[in-house]
Amino acid sequence: MDFNAALDKFANILSGDPGSNPVKDAQKMAKDEEYEKGVVKGNMVYKIHWTDPPTLMPVETMCGRIPQVSIFDTKEVFIFDFGSELYVWNGQQSLSGQRKSAFALAKQLYEEPFKPYGKNYDPIFPYGKPENCTEVDNKVSSGRPPWTLFARLHEKAETILFREKRLESASLTVCTWCMPAWNR
Repeated sequence: MDFNAALDKFANILSGDPGSNPVKDAQKMAKDEEYEKGVVKGNMVYKIHWTDPPTLMPVETMCGRIPQVSIFDTKEVFIFDFGSELYVWNGQQSLSGQRKSAFALAKQLYEEPFKPYGKNYDPIFPYGKPENCTEVDNKVSSGRPPWTLFARLHEKAETILFREKRLESASLTVCTWCMPAWNR
C-alpha cells in the first residue's frame, strides 16, 4: 500500500466512512494496569533442548513473568518472546553452536504467530485475533506484523529497551542528575 492510499484509508476511518474498517470502542478493553499485567503474563522464555534436531523448550519457571537479572547465566542462550518483541540473548561464555542454533530456531519462532503463555492479553492483537488472517497489516496477519522487533543481544551489550523489561532494572536506571538537589 502506497503512502497516499494509506492516508486516504486513515482519513476515511476518521470521517466515519462505513466502507472503512470499523474502529473498535476502547471501553471494551481492560484498564491499562490490568492489560499490562496480562501482557507480562504472556511472556515466553525458551532454552534449546539438545535433541536431534535441536528444539526450543519453554522454561516454565520463567514464562509468564518479568525476567529477573538472576536468571541470566553467562554460559547460556535464552530466547525471550514478548509478542511484539523477540530477543535471542547470548551469554558471553555461550558456545558458537548454541548461538547459531538458537538464532535459527528463534527465526522460525518469529515467523509463526505469537502464542502467549496461558490465556492472557496478546500485545499484537489487543482486541483478539480476527477470523480472517490473510491480509498483511498491523491488525490482521497470519504471523507477526512487520512492525514487530526481532533482535540478537549479547551479555553486557543489551539495548535499553530490553534492559527495561527486567525486574531489577527499573530501580537501577534512576537518573540522579535530573533530581532536585534536596532529593539526591
